[in-house]
Amino acid sequence: MSPIRRLASAFSCLVLLSACGAGEATLSSEGGADPLLHTGSGTVLESPDQGPELCLGPIALSLPPQCGGVPLVGWQWESVSGEQTAIGTTWGEYGVTGSFDGEVLTLTEPAGEPVTTAGPGASHSEQDPFATPCPEPAGGWIPVDPSRSGEDAVQAANAYAQSQSDHAAFWVDHLAPADQEPAADSPMILNVAFTGELQRHERELRQVWGGPLCVQEMKHTAAELRGIQDDFSNGAAAESGLQVLWSGALEHQQKVEVGVVAVTDAQRQDVAERYGAGLVELVPGLRPVR
Repeated sequence: MSPIRRLASAFSCLVLLSACGAGEATLSSEGGADPLLHTGSGTVLESPDQGPELCLGPIALSLPPQCGGVPLVGWQWESVSGEQTAIGTTWGEYGVTGSFDGEVLTLTEPAGEPVTTAGPGASHSEQDPFATPCPEPAGGWIPVDPSRSGEDAVQAANAYAQSQSDHAAFWVDHLAPADQEPAADSPMILNVAFTGELQRHERELRQVWGGPLCVQEMKHTAAELRGIQDDFSNGAAAESGLQVLWSGALEHQQKVEVGVVAVTDAQRQDVAERYGAGLVELVPGLRPVR
């Protein structure tokens, strides 16, 4: 078989939240002394209703855009370039560094070019998180019944998976030759995960899906991961002093990602003790300068 390129799609749950009102952050140094230096990148916006802020949460794609974020002290538009202005609002993309006290970022150096940072669902390793884990069968990923390998069959298989109490994850691999971009109608490998009874689930899936299939075992159900995600929205973040920006139940990676304004080592430890090491990944918009 020649090499393949993958275009994967997953069925997961992503929630975007406002940066405001999701719990107060406490970001002084671990010794309780002066605030730590933090750095972040994104849209800096100033409107007639608010001073300059670094947008860390959702941005309304209106003209002008609207967002909520971290107020910037010491910001001067005269010191940067590339900004846009409409209806009294000025905005642009920049990287900033300053002293963060949990509420405002006081700049300690001039703004620079923005640096790409992680967002919802971003992969933090070189390994493809959507790669099919099952070994390729002898003869390749060949449909056993091409008449049941289209979108309708995908939806039927997904409906079965969602109906099972031990359902863990569901995603699709679109395959194409290495020198081509995968198309929407490219051959698909269906990846379905459960916490047990794999043989039974494979038999049931084969009743509706005739394309390539990989049935695998995972530790946590999709319901467990969504429960953790809901727990953050319903008070766990505030209890840990975290300001939540977004959250996503990444079933195929067996974890919940939570975007936060900033996070300390103590807060990471608190979340790990609450849910288990590695189950929740906190992705800060502001990162400490070590």
